[in-house]
This record gives sequence, C-alpha cells and structure tokens, in this order.
Amino acid sequence: MKKLTILILCLLLAWNGYMTYELFKVKEEKVDANTESNVTVLNSVLTEITDLVMQSEPKVVSITSRNEDETITSGSGSIYKSDENGVYIITNAHVINGNYIEVTFINGEVILGSLVGKDEVSDIAVVLVKPEFNVETFKVGSSSKSKKGEYVLAIGSPLDLKGSVSFGIISSIDRSIGVDQNNDGNIDWEINIIQTDAAINPGNSGGPLVNLNGELIGINSKKILNNNYEGLGFAIASDDVIPIVEKIIEFGEVERPYLGIKVKDISNMTIYQKSFYDIPIDITNGIYISELFADSILFLSGLRSGDIVSEINGVLIDNEGDFSKVIYGLNIGDEVDITYFRNNEIYSVKMVLQ
Repeated sequence: MKKLTILILCLLLAWNGYMTYELFKVKEEKVDANTESNVTVLNSVLTEITDLVMQSEPKVVSITSRNEDETITSGSGSIYKSDENGVYIITNAHVINGNYIEVTFINGEVILGSLVGKDEVSDIAVVLVKPEFNVETFKVGSSSKSKKGEYVLAIGSPLDLKGSVSFGIISSIDRSIGVDQNNDGNIDWEINIIQTDAAINPGNSGGPLVNLNGELIGINSKKILNNNYEGLGFAIASDDVIPIVEKIIEFGEVERPYLGIKVKDISNMTIYQKSFYDIPIDITNGIYISELFADSILFLSGLRSGDIVSEINGVLIDNEGDFSKVIYGLNIGDEVDITYFRNNEIYSVKMVLQ
C-alpha cells in the first residue's frame, strides 16, 4: 500500500511538471507572436513616417532675408502653388526683413526671390521664385478636420540645419492666441492655432506642419510664443492661412476695413478703472471706445467716445481680440450691425465698412 501511494505521488508530480512545461511553452509562443506582431506594426508606422518625410522634404525651402543694414533673418518656407508667374512660397512675415531674399531648395539650388506681400497682423508672407526646374507643391488640408492626438511632422531649418524634421502629436486644435501687434499691452488680433509637441524653433518658422496624409495643415510660427516652453509649439491653422495668402497673391496685401478707433478691454479693467471711465460695475465684457477719429465709419454712423461695443453681427465681443477678429474677418463693402451701450441704454446701428 505504501509503495502504491509513493507511485501515485510520483506520477502526479511528473504530470504536474509536464503540464507546467506545456503552459510555459504556450505562454512563450504567445509572447513571441505578440512581439512579432508589435514589431510588424511598429515597422509599418516607421515606414509610413519615413516615406512621408521623403515626400514632404522637397516641398520645403530655407529662406534668408537681408535688409540695407545687412541685418539677416532666416527661416523656412512651404511651397504652396505655381502658375505662369512662378512658384509661390508661404512663410512668416517676421522671416522677411528686407528686399534681398534667397531661397534654397532641397537640391541645393539657391534662387533669388521677390516679396509678393506680407501681412504683419497674421505673420504671413508670400515669396515668388522662378526656378528652372520642376518643384513639388503641398496639398493643403483643412485644419478644422484635424483631431487631437493626430501624428504630425514639423519640417524646417532650425539653427540653419536644413531639412530637419520633428515628430509629434496635435495637442490641441480648439485654441486661439491673442497677438499684441504694436506692443501696447492690448490684444490686436486673435489667430487660430494648432498646438503640437513637435519641436518648433526659430528656424522652423514658415515651415509646414504636415499630417500623415502629407497635407499642409499649418504654418509653424515661433513668434506666436516668445517664451520657450518645453514641448509647446504652435502653427497657424491652414484654414486661416490660405485666405490671407490668396489675398496677398491677388492684391499684394491684405486690405482690412479702416475703423479709426482706439479701444480698451473692459474684461481687464479694475473697479477703479471702470469708475474712472464711468462704466457700470456689472458690465464685464465688451470694448470701451476711448477715441474715435472724425473720418471713422463708426463716428460717421453715430458712435462716440465712451460707447461700449458689445456685439457685432450678433457675435458677442468680450475683448479687443474678439473685436479685431470679427472686423478683420469682414471685407470692405460688407454691412455690419453693431450693438453698443451708452448711458445705460442699448443701441444698434448698421453701417458699410470702408
């Protein structure tokens, strides 16, 4: 009986050992299979990205600009389109500081360019070149269709390192940044931007932000953010860029309605400031008209200094950035309906922008 018990125990131990071996063998096979699968997926993604880089790099140029004082600025450019006049390149306005413009293509060719026009408000400029070789142009994608978490490439020439590429994701698309154009502490313009963690340096300015379809969805701009924050880059959204570029190509500039007005943000005012300007404490948004010129269409339509603009065409105006964004989004000749406060009364007036 004792021998039988020992035999049974030995058989059980042997069976347990066999099953343990088989179990580990199956797990090992699964791990190997998963590893191979992961490697395949990773290689596929890497191949897609490297192919995208190869497709995009020929559409990016380096730009050097020099003025009469021999001050040199540099940045990048994105090849937008071509016609019988030449090839149009989008860059940032702050990259162009003079009439002498050199454009370097990926093949090493350096060509003198001419400035078609630039718009300081949006920091967009267009340069025209006439190369004697074929160039590729970007297909423009809609920035409004981009999604948070999408992979993107930022291509440019940081620190004069031509053809540099950084890779990241879209961190935010629903974002706008106020621009103080004349450094007076007031927001003159709000621009729609794409936030990305792809590295964007001064040399990247004017270069493209590209999605995985190879579409240009933004123009990189270092000027948008003066401070250096790790992992925080911005590109001007293509849906804002292209209409401005087309106006520059057609007219050489972006004509905006003349308002002849100076304003102050109510949202930033202290109780003391509101009291000084005789603004009711309970009014927390809108813009206060501090000065109107006699030739202003607003003045000619009945508005006066001290009035508070609260709505334009039904759009609430919280600050000067909102005001500029709405007005600059309109064209000369457009009719606008402005709602404003005066002496605790609400008024509305229609006018045609000039």
